[in-house]
Amino acid sequence: MLLGGFLLVLLLATQVLTEPVSGKRDLVSTRTHTLAARGKLRDLFRRKAKKGKCDNSCPPQQPQGDQGEPALEPLRPPTPPKPADQRPAEQSFVHDLWSTVRDSDKSSTGACRFHKFKMNEAAIYGTTEFYGCTMVVVMDSAGVVIGHFAEQVAGGTTLQNPALTKTHIINKLSESLVMADWTDQTVAYIAHSDEHGLGRQQVAAIKNLLLENGMAPQNIREYTYMRGKGTQGRNGKLVVVWGPLDSGGAELTFYLERDEPRYIRQYDANGNPCELI
Repeated sequence: MLLGGFLLVLLLATQVLTEPVSGKRDLVSTRTHTLAARGKLRDLFRRKAKKGKCDNSCPPQQPQGDQGEPALEPLRPPTPPKPADQRPAEQSFVHDLWSTVRDSDKSSTGACRFHKFKMNEAAIYGTTEFYGCTMVVVMDSAGVVIGHFAEQVAGGTTLQNPALTKTHIINKLSESLVMADWTDQTVAYIAHSDEHGLGRQQVAAIKNLLLENGMAPQNIREYTYMRGKGTQGRNGKLVVVWGPLDSGGAELTFYLERDEPRYIRQYDANGNPCELI
């Protein structure tokens, strides 16, 4: 079995390194073939997570993974005015939750940090408020990487310049990603304000980096938000919550600019996901 796997790797590597190029007409097809072979190698070496042995926590009440967009609520009659002593209208649940994150546990603009989770210790992390920056969050039971990257740097708009993206996002993210052993069940969110798609090639470069670090394509999600809308209430808020469960496992919850979680995942006491997605 081991010999067979080695021979398969050797064959794919040979395809990548020795594919002949007979002329200009073959360049595109050769490059496509080479990338496909590299993709097979990447899939072969991606670490597979195993399903956890969960007690009362599984099957969980909430669906596991990305929560999708909430259903539209039916129209209701107007509510009476609220008493003046209630909290300001611009606040929200995720605003209040974000307010509990210590400043030292918020990734400020230009920072990319890895936080390791401990199974029996609650933790909460986030970013400082954002209104145009690019955020990258990578998470599973091993921990979370939270990157907060400036929209504008010396030289121009980060996502519209390959060199700036490499210097200010790719390189910093790479340094944090090596801090954990990610699997095919790891999830990543890329949030940015590139509404017109001018930086789609740079976003693709970020996704490729995540793939190279073991993540599965279906677990990399992109979220585009409207820049310049301010940071009132839920706007510009990102929070990651890690909470121990009575069963001995833990739950991971991710909030991004809304009061409902965007992602929920439960794990057994060994850090294995209760359900594979």
